[in-house]
Formats: sequence, structure tokens, C-alpha cells
Amino acid sequence: MLNELMTLNLSLKRCGIVVQKNHRWIKTPARKEGFIVGINSDCQLETIEYCGKERMVELWKIAPDNMKSFPVFNFKSPIWKLHISPEDIRKLLEDKDVKQRCNKMKEVIEQSELSYNESERKNLEDRIYGYPSELYELVDCNDNKLKPLCTLIDRLHVYKENVDSFLKQLSSVAIDASLNGTVEQVDLVGDLLFGKWDKKEHKFSGEIALLLDLSDYSRFDSRIASPAMKSILNETLLVQKNDNTTNKDLCSLTGEMTIIEKEKFPNPSLPILGQTYLFSMNDEASCHYRYRKIASGIFPVGKDLSAKLMNVIEFITDKERKGKTWKSVQGNKGSKPDLLIVYLEDKPKCEINLADLLSDADESETSAGIFEEVTSKVCLALEGEEGITHESLVRIFVLKQIDPGRKQVELNASFCVSNIKAGVKEWKDASKNHPSISIPLPKKKDKVNHSKTTDCPSPSDVMRCFHYKWIRNGTEKSKVSGINLRDVYDIFLGENREAEQSAKRLLSLAVNRLLPLLLGIGGAIHSDDSKKWNQIPPENKKTTLKTVTLFSILLYKLGHKKEVYMKDAVFNVGRLLSLSDDLHMQYCKWVRKNDIPPQLIGNALMPSAVENPERALARLWSRLLVYQAWANKVQGEEYKLVKWILGQIGKVCNDLADVALPRQTTDTDKAKMLLGYLARSRNTEE
Repeated sequence: MLNELMTLNLSLKRCGIVVQKNHRWIKTPARKEGFIVGINSDCQLETIEYCGKERMVELWKIAPDNMKSFPVFNFKSPIWKLHISPEDIRKLLEDKDVKQRCNKMKEVIEQSELSYNESERKNLEDRIYGYPSELYELVDCNDNKLKPLCTLIDRLHVYKENVDSFLKQLSSVAIDASLNGTVEQVDLVGDLLFGKWDKKEHKFSGEIALLLDLSDYSRFDSRIASPAMKSILNETLLVQKNDNTTNKDLCSLTGEMTIIEKEKFPNPSLPILGQTYLFSMNDEASCHYRYRKIASGIFPVGKDLSAKLMNVIEFITDKERKGKTWKSVQGNKGSKPDLLIVYLEDKPKCEINLADLLSDADESETSAGIFEEVTSKVCLALEGEEGITHESLVRIFVLKQIDPGRKQVELNASFCVSNIKAGVKEWKDASKNHPSISIPLPKKKDKVNHSKTTDCPSPSDVMRCFHYKWIRNGTEKSKVSGINLRDVYDIFLGENREAEQSAKRLLSLAVNRLLPLLLGIGGAIHSDDSKKWNQIPPENKKTTLKTVTLFSILLYKLGHKKEVYMKDAVFNVGRLLSLSDDLHMQYCKWVRKNDIPPQLIGNALMPSAVENPERALARLWSRLLVYQAWANKVQGEEYKLVKWILGQIGKVCNDLADVALPRQTTDTDKAKMLLGYLARSRNTEE
């Protein structure tokens, strides 16, 4: 990550962009709800205020390491050890009447004892007294701007060796605030006092964010629980000088003699990934024992430079730049997204939504239609952006979480602006490289099926197609490792050679994992059984549409255009089996009085056909004769569709008559056959 950030830093410096300096200790609290606790001039807890997730991330904390945090810290719950069973307390907390619930809480507390053991008491004392006392020595309390912070720390001294008083006051204030309506989140108050129910452990436990503040903050120029105090404290810490001038060595990134980082590398809180060390290693890695080096000793970097790189990544991932220079992007694990960072090397602060171009426009699985619109806008913006040429580089790197302590670079790539504009145009054309295919999907409002066609997929849509391997005609799936994002970007924006190599790999994998799903969806569509169709989850149907566009893009990149491959023998084999399903369905409707078998003949033969078309068609002729004989005999307007299907079967058979069918199919053959099977074959006038 350090090399990628160094490249970004040089780009910003070259463009004259000054990045705001933030001290490494100043962090953003985690995005979770909690309480702001106010302490009065008598050193007693007087007020408690609910703090939602969105407000919490606007605030700040000083956290030099994982063990120290102020004024926000994670408070361990429950406070009280219950004398009643977990089932009884759960019933008590489910009371809808707030007043009754609060009174019951008081009754339970009166008969309970504090749950904190000695170790937990010591830990809490360090949070509310120990570390704040250390912080008091670092700041200038004569500075009027820091008066609120110093006053709060002074008031916290009363809780030295008196944590029980803090816990009891917190309980009392929380219940009273619920009774008088100051705090409406009674459930969260219950979590604070008695813990949150853990279904797996079958007990109450948890953590809640607490922020310590002054109850009489209106007497001061600024409030602790405000972004203004964050700026004041940041400036105070930044002016402190490092007197350790003897700790000089060569910086591995610049080659200059400078004061080297000897502490842990900065760990800014990044979107998607959370707390992220700029450089970290697993302490169990064998190299630590071989070379007897660990942490910053492995890769010497200047202390000032490491702080600057932290500021650089905070700048590029600022919340205001979401969609422009950063976004979440699908990882190969499926459940955990990765962090995509992208910028124009010649103009890293531009307002073009480059990140939207390379991920999902709105981070949802229904963003495909929006994606095509976004790509058009981005390409137009690149065309009109001053100072940007066709040769200007767009740099991309993706950060992935390996474990809670380590993040690594999953992808580092760069593409010219000309590659991006040409790649977007070709991607859109390639997404339409398939016959007319539509699938009935319900709308959320009326829940009635509406015909849905394919849209231009985003790179994240392509990633999602590979998260599962489907079995049993798409009725079951198992989670598997996905594909590398590099392969998708090579197909999307890469040169022809890279695109072709990646397309071959992905097509083979796609056919292997998605074939059962396409067969199951195709069989359900041809059966005209609404009950059977409605039992299929909407997600399966959406994935099918994405797979169709995936196949069309991969075939396009391999040189197979629909104008040509729709005349190929393997495509017509798929279409013939589709028409056979339609004829079989009509026979069941008229002769068997809608007694439809679990599988129609074409669908039953498709697994065999994708491996050996010649053998599958030989079996089809023997089974199709009875339905063909019936279709030749029937007469009347009501059999108009039957006659049309029979005519289409005849045309396809004529097309197949003079061509040799492969005895062993390739991945491209299988993809073409599946598209032929899913292609619309019904008479548009029916």
C-alpha cells in the first residue's frame, strides 16, 4: 500500500494540491449508535443523550493505540449481573409501555449487583481516568480553546478508584432520561444496563459507544462532542515537535536521510475497511524470526512521510469524494466488499465520477441500467475535462481485508483515458451481443411479473456471477471463491491480448458454474407453469439475466459476434431443443389436459447436448416423433401456435441438415448453445 500511496502523493504534489494535515491520533469513531454522557460541575453524571450512527462518525476521538481512546470508547455491557433468568429479563424488556419497563428496570437493579469484575473495573478506570490524565499533560490548559477538554478531565478525577459510582450513576441517569422522554431509545438503554441478547451464546452481552462530555457545555466556546473541538485538538497535537533527531536512517521510499518511523504505522479509518494500518505484518510470519525484525523495522519510512501518506489516503477517501475517487467494489469472497481507489494522475482532484465507472453506480444489485448512463456521462466528462489528454493515466488500486489487522493491495493498475473511452464503448456493444432474451420478474409494488430484458452490467455485476456454483438445475447453490477483479478490468478496459486471455478463463469458469442455473430457468420458462416459476427466487432470475450479458461480452471479446454465431450449428441446436420444449408443452396442454411433466424433452436433453450435440439430437428425433405426428394432424385456429412451432422446427432442421455437428464442444460452443436455448422462440403474434 505504501508504494501506491507514494505515487498518489507525488501526483498531488506535482499538481500543487495541499492535503489537510491530520494527527495520527485523531480518529473517527466507528459507525454505531451510542450515548453522550454529560458530567456536571459537581463531577456527577447529570445528562445522557442518544447519538445515532450518522452523528457518531461526525465526531472524534484520540486513540494513540487500541488500548487508549478518549472521549469516545467502547463501553462493555451489561452493567448489572441479573438475579433472574435470561428468559425473564427478555420478557421484561419487551414491555411496550415505556414507563412500566423503566420501573421494572429499577426494580431489577435494586436486587442486582454490578457485573464488572476487577479486571473490567481496572480497564474502565483507565478509560475514564487513566488515559485522560496522560492527555492532560500533553495539552496547554491555559489555551481558552482547550478549556472544555481540560475541565472535563479535571472532573473525571473523582472516578479514580471509584468506578462503581460511575456505573451506578450511568444506570440511574439512563433510566431517568427514558422516563422523562429525553432519550426515546429505551431498547438501547436496556442493552446498556443488561446487555444485548446473543442467540449463539444464549446470554446478554455487548458493547455500546460512550462519549464523555460536559453537561454545562453552553458555558464554553465549543462543545467536546463537536467537529470544532476535533480541529482545535488536531492543531494542538500537530505543533508538538519530535525531539528524537538521533533516530535517522535512509527512508525506503525516498532514499533520503530522515527521522524514521519507529512506532506502529498510522492506521486511518477508511470507508469499507475501517481501521487500516498503512503497513502491517502478521507477527507469526517466519520472516520475523529469520531476520529478527518486525513492524516498522521491516520497511524503514520517514516519520513525517508516513503521516503525510495517512493524510493522502484520508483525502482521497473523504466522504465527499465517494463515487469520484473511491467506492466499494465486489470482492472475490462475495460477502466482504473491497475498497476501490481511482484517480487521474494529471488531475487527482477532478470531479469526474471515475469510481462509479469501475464499480456499481449505486452499490446495489439493480444498478445495471444506471451503470450504462453513468459510463456515458463519465466519458463525456473526460472528453471535456481541461488538461486531460487521450494519453493521461487513470490509476487504480484496490485494498482488500485479509483479517481484522491486515489489509493488502488486491489490484494495482493504470489505464489511458483512450483505453477507458474505447473500452466503455466496446463493453456496451458487447453486452448486446446476444439474441432477444427476456425473463418475467415481479415488480415490488404490484408483485405482478413483468418481462425484463438484459442491461449493460457493471464490473461488480460480473463479479457477482461467480460467487456461487449452481447444481440441480439451479435449485441449489454453494458458495465458492470468486474471480480476480484484474480479469474483469482487463476485459473492460485492457488491450486486446489481455482481454482475450481473461475472457477465455472466465468463459470456462462461467459455463462450469452457471450452466445448471440457465437450464433450470430455461426449463421453467418453457413449461408455462406459473406456480413453478413463482417458486424460483427472484435472485436466480436476476442472475440469469446477468449471465446472459456475461456470455455475450465474453463471446464478443473472443471474436464471436451474434450476427455470425446465431447461424452456427451449436446455436441452432440450442434453439431446436427450445422449440422442442414448446411443442412438448403444447402437446401436454391439448392432449394431456395441462398435465405437465417435471421436465420437457428439450430441457432433459440439454445437459447431454452441451457435451455431445450429435448424440443428443439422435435421441431427440426418437422422442420427438410422437409430438410431431400429433402436430401434423391437428387443424383449426386454436392450433395456430402449434403450427408455427412446427414450422420453426422445420427451418432449424434445414439449417442443421448440411452442417457437421461437433462430437465434443468447446466452452464457446456451450455458451452459444445456452443462448440459443434461452432465445425467444415464441411467435410474437400469439
